[in-house]
Amino acid sequence: MSHTIATRFAPMPRAGERIQGMSRSALYLQAAAGHIVLKKYGTTVLVDVESVVNYVSALPDATIKRAAA
Repeated sequence: MSHTIATRFAPMPRAGERIQGMSRSALYLQAAAGHIVLKKYGTTVLVDVESVVNYVSALPDATIKRAAA
């Protein structure tokens, strides 16, 4: 997958913002678990968006059960 630097990395979201549905805390937790990649540039934390997309894509599909009528 080919990306430019501008689309491959995004700044860590602020409180209340999300990347691929993941909050700031969830991103840090998944990075600590080795599931996604974060980069440090000075005082800025950058999220490797491709690693987040790959992680989310690898999650199991949701099973939605129909409610009983």
